[in-house]
Amino acid sequence: MVAARYHIADNEWHPDTGATHHLRNNANNIHVFNDDDNNHDHIQVANGAGLEILHSGTSTFSSPSKSFMLKQILCVPNINKNLLSVHRFCLDNNVFFEFHASFFLVKDYLGNILHRGPLSNGLYTFFASLAHLQPQGLSSIHVSAQLWHRHLGHASFLVINKAISIAPRNKLPSICSECQLAKSHAMPFKHVHVSVLKPLELIYSDV
Repeated sequence: MVAARYHIADNEWHPDTGATHHLRNNANNIHVFNDDDNNHDHIQVANGAGLEILHSGTSTFSSPSKSFMLKQILCVPNINKNLLSVHRFCLDNNVFFEFHASFFLVKDYLGNILHRGPLSNGLYTFFASLAHLQPQGLSSIHVSAQLWHRHLGHASFLVINKAISIAPRNKLPSICSECQLAKSHAMPFKHVHVSVLKPLELIYSDV
């Protein structure tokens, strides 16, 4: 029997409300830039230590409903966990997080859920498989009718069905929240017959 220290590679991203930048321990799936500008730069971590920054760059996350930008990623080889700065992620993608006991949500400001992530070993986790550099030209992923509905400017299902062959099991939900907000109409005003005898007897005011 031999007792030895070992390191299990963790390629997942973990949302961190205390991180000012996205920190990653390798440059995989990162578009690297400003390589020379980061020489001898360090990032200070929670215990006060300064860890060397080798590269900086950008990347993206893709979910079924949205692609998220990851800007100002710092490649820090000596960090054990890949940290996703909640502040910078929200700022760059115009979203917000909801943390629950066993999962977390990323939502837009209309309240739509854009991503749901699990709690794994006590840490909230974005799976590394979601990260990529560029959208693929061809994909075998089945796209839902709801996503086509959004991409085509919230067209009706009849229009989508004529343009794209979609299986009947993927019909649109009966209610689309964005359509309800954007396409709603004001109720008609009641017909009121009022007669006046002199000026300023009846005043209309926009309140």
